[in-house]
Amino acid sequence: MTYSLSQQQRRLLMRALIIALACSFIAVFTRSIWHGDFTIHLAISLGYGVAAMLSSAALRWLLPRFHQAGRTLLSILLTLLLGGINDVYWVLGGWEIQHLPKLFPGMLLALTITGALTFGFYFFEQKFRIQHALEVAKREQAEQQQALLLAELKQLQSQIEPHFLFNTLANINALISLEPAKAQQLLSRLTSLLRHNLHASRRTLATLGDELALLEDYLAIQQMRLGERLHYRIDVSHECRQLPWVPMLLQPLVENAVVHGIEPSSNGGEITINAVLTEHTLQLMISDNGVGFSENASSNGHGLALNNIRQRLKQLFAEQAKLQLQQRQPSGVTASISVPLQQLQQLTEGTH
Repeated sequence: MTYSLSQQQRRLLMRALIIALACSFIAVFTRSIWHGDFTIHLAISLGYGVAAMLSSAALRWLLPRFHQAGRTLLSILLTLLLGGINDVYWVLGGWEIQHLPKLFPGMLLALTITGALTFGFYFFEQKFRIQHALEVAKREQAEQQQALLLAELKQLQSQIEPHFLFNTLANINALISLEPAKAQQLLSRLTSLLRHNLHASRRTLATLGDELALLEDYLAIQQMRLGERLHYRIDVSHECRQLPWVPMLLQPLVENAVVHGIEPSSNGGEITINAVLTEHTLQLMISDNGVGFSENASSNGHGLALNNIRQRLKQLFAEQAKLQLQQRQPSGVTASISVPLQQLQQLTEGTH
């Protein structure tokens, strides 16, 4: 069982360590001036240090709305009072008025050091609060960006899915009387696609196998619609299919390959999906031998879907993930997504 300190506990521990070290150095310094037993010097020094820490904490609890600078001055006064009582005990062993002037040099030094330490902690606290506020602001900004990306993805899905669904249902309707077996097969594929798509829309994380199952349903439906003009092949190992994956990253690329690559080609073509797993990277490649960039300006890699994918990759993996599009020879396009394997394996449900 492991025990993890909270942020506040770490701050208190750090402050206690700093005070202990500072008091130890002060004890060494005062002993070099007034000599005597080092433990007495250390006890006096720690008395002022502990008084400074406790008075500061007590005033924050008792006067939470009081001005910070005012609390700091009160803390200095309380530190001198409590530290002075401890000083008198160790030096005089009691309150003897005639011996109090002996304490003035030490109390003057204590006033200087206490003031320096207190104001040092004051500015340290202010710096910590500013850093904390910046971290909160950055986290809120990241959450807003994530929400924006999700909204853009939903908008993209709402634009694509009704058109695709309408065409598929129209094909099923046309096939019912002519080829009922094929119509049933197409309906089965559509049902499976919608089920996978529904699950993907409700999750922030799945596996690569889940995403490929959705893509296989989509390509099977498009193959039934286009006939011999479309062929496809998914060559991804079982090991790769078990890896965590973010839904709907590959689907827009496959749809682009069909709509902007294969359909405009008079001869149709083939779409292949491959995965290459190395020690540090997972690379997924979606290739087609359709019309390519030259004949179809809408597939030049700067569309809404592709920009959305790039933004989602940046959100998830910073600059370590890439989406690249390359013209194939003699025709077609290869879209490649490379993601860092370590960060991919660290993804957990609901993290993003």
